[in-house]
Amino acid sequence: MKRLGKGLESMMNSSDDNKGIKCTKRRVISDEECNDLFITIKNYITERFGGHVEYTQEKSRFFYKVDEVVDISIRYQPVGYIDFYNCIAIAGIQFYKQKRQGNGTQFIKFLCTISEKFSISHIVIENVNDESSALARSLGFTKTNNVIDTMDIDILTLKGHI
Repeated sequence: MKRLGKGLESMMNSSDDNKGIKCTKRRVISDEECNDLFITIKNYITERFGGHVEYTQEKSRFFYKVDEVVDISIRYQPVGYIDFYNCIAIAGIQFYKQKRQGNGTQFIKFLCTISEKFSISHIVIENVNDESSALARSLGFTKTNNVIDTMDIDILTLKGHI
């Protein structure tokens, strides 16, 4: 496993995100916290899908692959979402054999359950296609303002939908 760099950004004030949730500061991500999140997600994927989990980590971007079952790419606190300082972006998720069996829903529910521990206030799904759009809408995600093919939800709203 690769060693992570220092925190992504210094703390900074934020604005309202138009949904009534105010993120007052961007948190600095420590190496330890990022590694803890990486391992927590890896353990969930191992438990959920079995098999051998291949994984790599590049700073705050995580890649997981389970044989030919699932590929997942996640970014923790990506700097491109100025309204969502403390978020996880699902940059890509592909289920090869187990489509439409609730795996995506269960994964997002899992992220919701660990959100408090890692101070996650939003989940963003990038590169939305027909399948992921249907999943996102069923859980209450909405189209991210001014971002093509991206949907988001704040954790409080998500908890109300699951």
